Amino acid sequence: MAPLREVIMPRQPLLSAVLLIVPLCVPAQSPADTAVVEPGARLRVTVDSGPPKRLIGVLVAQQPDSLWLQRGGDSPPLAVPRFRVIRLEVSRGRRSYWRLGAGLGFLVGAGVGALIGQGKTYQLGDNTPTVRFLASMGIGGIIGGIVGAGVRRDRWHVL
Repeated sequence: MAPLREVIMPRQPLLSAVLLIVPLCVPAQSPADTAVVEPGARLRVTVDSGPPKRLIGVLVAQQPDSLWLQRGGDSPPLAVPRFRVIRLEVSRGRRSYWRLGAGLGFLVGAGVGALIGQGKTYQLGDNTPTVRFLASMGIGGIIGGIVGAGVRRDRWHVL
């Protein structure tokens, strides 16, 4: 019986060629071909139509060759060919920015408080500048938090 090395070595170039060519034979798949998404999911689909274009809507139906999106309230569903899909994302809910708004509001409030107190002269022991400064920070934080709570954005997950 021949040693294993003598059996494998002559076939090594052939084996290497097969391993390099096999991945080229597998058909390419777009993200829409491999994704499992249930109807009713909110999707953001990037399609290749010259310059890439983003479409956002609710998935109404899927077919082997297309995704059907409902983009607006009364608009008819739009068929998106799967071979045109470059990127497919599903919404994971909406996010509020109240913390960021409150932080920015505190900073703006501090700036306003500093400007208000800068141009005035006070007597020693007068707490008016400090009170105005802290009040403007608090009011700015509250207003910023309210504004930030009203700002909501989708969180997208790439499929």
